[in-house]
Amino acid sequence: MSKGDFGWVWYACLVCYCLGITLLIRGGKPGIDNLNGIVLSCLTAYGGGTLVPLLLGKPGVMVSTEWAVPAIIAAWIVTSFSAAQSVLRTLPFRLVIHAGVEILRLYTLMGTINLCYATIKPPAWYPVPTVPALLCGLIGGCGGMFLPSIVPTYATTASLANGPNWAMKAALFHSVWLQLTTRDPNAAPYVGFADPMHAQALSGVIVAFVLPLLAVFANITPFGPPVVVALAASKPAGKTKKA
Repeated sequence: MSKGDFGWVWYACLVCYCLGITLLIRGGKPGIDNLNGIVLSCLTAYGGGTLVPLLLGKPGVMVSTEWAVPAIIAAWIVTSFSAAQSVLRTLPFRLVIHAGVEILRLYTLMGTINLCYATIKPPAWYPVPTVPALLCGLIGGCGGMFLPSIVPTYATTASLANGPNWAMKAALFHSVWLQLTTRDPNAAPYVGFADPMHAQALSGVIVAFVLPLLAVFANITPFGPPVVVALAASKPAGKTKKA
């Protein structure tokens, strides 16, 4: 995705993703200092891309790429300005950021599923791994909820007290959908997608575009409040700079 004619889309989504994560951290942790904010943002942003490789004995995204940590640092600097936060929290920008966050979530999730298939052998009684693939997809899509808990200071960041949230439900939806439509040879033929990319695209369109519009304009939230709503609900941190 980061290469070819549409490579710019990946970079645009990365920008939106990092801005979205840092805005949510600043809103959820008002007054957090820069060091803790950057650390928490990295753990939240790249939790799925760290935990799944860790489970499979591979390097995680924060240490296997040059861009992961610098991208969060850059986004943290941008969102330190109150004027930037005010603009980014307007509805048009929230919709764009939501789309970028969810497209990159899907991209990460598909990467963790691919890593699972390349690492885990299928059971003797079925042609493909199922439970491992679903778990890797689920964790890959919402691991940022849990990775911050390795630091005692952030232990309360991840909580299931109120049940599964948007990130978990979106990740579960993607994982089950992709397993049935693109991976499972006993199920995929009955779904009707001649090209697996069509199934992937539909999954992305639903979560990145359809559901946020339903949430904003019709107050329909089958997966709970999406990112576009969470960005509006979280208030800008108090200690921000004026542009």
